[in-house]
Amino acid sequence: EPSYMHFCGGSIISVEWVLTAAHCVKYPEDRFDEIMYMMRVRVGSHINNEGGTLHTVAKIIYHREFDSTKLNNDVAVIKVREPFEFGRTVQPIPLTNYPKVPGGIVTVSGWGTTTMFGDSPKRLQKVQIPILPQWECKMIYREGRITDNMFCAGRAMRSACHGDSGGPVVYNGIQVGIVSWGRNCQRPDYSGVYTNVANLRDWIRRHSGLIRNNDKMITSYFFIFISNIFLSRLSNAIRHRTNRPIVGGVDADITSFPYQEVLYKHFWGGSIISVEWVLTAAHCVKSESSALMSLASTTIGGAHSKRIKPNIVHRKRPIVGGSDAKITNFPFQISFQIYQEPVLKHDKNKYRHFCGGTIISVEWVLTAAHCALVIYRERQSERKNFLIRAGSSMTNKGGSLHQISDIIVHPWYKGEITSYDNDVALFKVKPLFEFGPTVLPIKLNSYPLESGGIVTVIGWGTTSEFGDKPEILQKVQVPIWPQWECKYIYGRKEANITRNMFCAGRAGRSACHGDSGGPVLYNGVQPDFPVVYVNIYSLRDWIHENSGV
Repeated sequence: EPSYMHFCGGSIISVEWVLTAAHCVKYPEDRFDEIMYMMRVRVGSHINNEGGTLHTVAKIIYHREFDSTKLNNDVAVIKVREPFEFGRTVQPIPLTNYPKVPGGIVTVSGWGTTTMFGDSPKRLQKVQIPILPQWECKMIYREGRITDNMFCAGRAMRSACHGDSGGPVVYNGIQVGIVSWGRNCQRPDYSGVYTNVANLRDWIRRHSGLIRNNDKMITSYFFIFISNIFLSRLSNAIRHRTNRPIVGGVDADITSFPYQEVLYKHFWGGSIISVEWVLTAAHCVKSESSALMSLASTTIGGAHSKRIKPNIVHRKRPIVGGSDAKITNFPFQISFQIYQEPVLKHDKNKYRHFCGGTIISVEWVLTAAHCALVIYRERQSERKNFLIRAGSSMTNKGGSLHQISDIIVHPWYKGEITSYDNDVALFKVKPLFEFGPTVLPIKLNSYPLESGGIVTVIGWGTTSEFGDKPEILQKVQVPIWPQWECKYIYGRKEANITRNMFCAGRAGRSACHGDSGGPVLYNGVQPDFPVVYVNIYSLRDWIHENSGV
């Protein structure tokens, strides 16, 4: 009796078709038939290794434009040989007919691990998470990886991080997404990336023969299993560190998700090369596991980058070890905000803080280029969704609101992972700032920085690594590091530290995940930006040339 191991999820969309992710089922052409023969689909059970019914696979079709590197068009359909028998625990789920991903709360379900390095649960898990605005999704995953065929969802320790790749994302009983990929699991600012079913539903219907169905149905899941010889090799060589967890989820009953199904086998990533061997990356196994030491070209049951690249700057870094600050002490601080439809009905605040900045004149704000690019790339008509709040220590009330009339980004800024050089930009506002006790410009630094000097970092970043963002302005004092030490640390991580950057911070006190674009002060004068740590002294001429300040 062969045994099977779950490795991916999916959803029933008709009596003989299952919807899943392409990265779950794309294998080398010369092994495709053999691997398909070993697959099984389990439906009708909330336990991943028993109950329900097992189905063999007759056909697998994945999107021919699926990009295994960037994971665009991550969609596939599986045809089973034995048609499903619909009942209380086995039902198809309708696909969305809406052209765009709806806002609000979606439900993700699967058998992924419930903690970052925990075991996969036997019982089906579910979690409810909010869909993020597309601009925020693109901010989190820069490098142009987010396409219209993707969307982000999940935050604050609730997500499908290492969850069930291929599984369904459901909104009001309708499937709107497929679990696809992500990174930085179990962090409060983490969001998973999901395939946008609305953009790909025509492809799904064309290849599955699915007729539009508006009847309300409950969801179900499928499982694919691998033979016991293959499973034995996996369990001996690699432990369970693979299935994406349903972080923050709870047990689910299959009668509530009758469309759910699962694919079996996974740990990190790899490709099947015979009935008992898997090819994967050396870093995925322990050093003594010498049998498997090559790089994989295809991941199984999860999407992971072939290389992990360090990121000097990311969005919303926390002011770690900081304390509350009064706006009268830092009247030049502003909050750059973007319109976002509230997830909760009682939430009246429709603008969300995501970057900081500093007032340098009656009409100009200094910020980071990676913050400005979010609005810079928008059409003029869409720029009304972006505001600047000045004169308040709170991100959600007080002070004055200003629109952005012009944006200037440093022409040499590239925003590459290995270099955030020249990360500086200017916003021109309307109406003009009215100077007073809570709104004043700051002087720009005219002198070279000295290592060992103490600077003040200000912003609304979270106050601990996994904490919530505070509503009140935060401040923290940190020392400047010698430039050689800064270059040495980041040089080991392939990050290019230039004269336009510097490092600052000490144990437990920093702008780690702090307020991108906000100020860092030295004796009340601004020498740089936190997080990226742009050196204002080196870029002062460009700022003066473009703002007159």
